[in-house]
Amino acid sequence: MPGNVLKVSGRTQEVYRSPEDSKYHIRELKMSSFSRSLKLPDWVKMDPEASLNDGLLILKWEMPEDEKVEQPRLIEVKKS
Repeated sequence: MPGNVLKVSGRTQEVYRSPEDSKYHIRELKMSSFSRSLKLPDWVKMDPEASLNDGLLILKWEMPEDEKVEQPRLIEVKKS
């Protein structure tokens, strides 16, 4: 990942054909694509563990001990 930038891209394609018993012959092709670039923290230096399940891409990195943060704390917000 050059400069700690992760680029994710993909495309999809659908083909529709009219039923054989139809009076008209229709064929449609739908295509789409996407591309995203994400700046990652400087501590990300190793290859991620990646999985794709039902169209959801999951990337996991091991975080070095010295970069781990405390658990988030709950802050009460009062209505005014």
